[in-house]
Amino acid sequence: MSAFGLKAMKAALLRRALAEYTYLKQEYGEHGYLEATYQHLFLRELETYGLRDRYTPIQSAANYSLLFVVLTSVVGAQPANVLELGCGETTLLLNALLQSGVWRGSLVSLEQDSFWRKEIASAVSTEVVYAPLAERSIAGRPALAYDLSNLKRPLGLFDLVLVDGPTGVPRYSRSACLEFIPKHLAKDFLIILDDYERPGEKETAGLLRQALEANGVAFSEEIFLSNKHQLMLATDKYRPCLYPRHRNGDQVKETVASLRSEHVH
Repeated sequence: MSAFGLKAMKAALLRRALAEYTYLKQEYGEHGYLEATYQHLFLRELETYGLRDRYTPIQSAANYSLLFVVLTSVVGAQPANVLELGCGETTLLLNALLQSGVWRGSLVSLEQDSFWRKEIASAVSTEVVYAPLAERSIAGRPALAYDLSNLKRPLGLFDLVLVDGPTGVPRYSRSACLEFIPKHLAKDFLIILDDYERPGEKETAGLLRQALEANGVAFSEEIFLSNKHQLMLATDKYRPCLYPRHRNGDQVKETVASLRSEHVH
């Protein structure tokens, strides 16, 4: 091949790569290419803990980066009580962790859609509460918040709050979480706010920071970037969750065996 032909081929390959990158950026965001990495990491962790891949992270469902940080955080930190705002793939994952004995804790999930609540509740053994939305004033602004009249018992304190609901809106999206934070937070906690790439969620994150700081709570934060972003806020006890890592295989097996033994007894 002549020098001219080689140069033309390189230019064509570059144009193709640029076109593919442009498409992926438009379709999945600037960091969407990282989703394949999180998929690999998530599936690797599932295999480590002897769990099956039964998840469908498409459309508006939890993406792989969210599934990964939830899995590593819950198994690694073992939060006693988890509150989930909006249910779906993460509910299935948390239920699987409980059923396998890999996680020893409790889960309460709030869901605004009665059909979806029924679908998920039929697939898990955890508490999935139908909580339709009602208009209220939150942080001085009109917002849609959860109606908790269907709760079987009053909410206690939660070590982990996963914010993936209610349905997102353009401004101060999912500010309903402020009715639980910091009122229902344990002294040490982890907050995971999904869809942080959206302006509305970023506004709500600002309100979350203000609410925590007003209560004198010190926390660290980290952002996980993929086709969807997750913001994590953590006190020192849960700070290791901000830097997930794959643990030694033998050590993991020993830990899992111990957890499952305690689960059985």
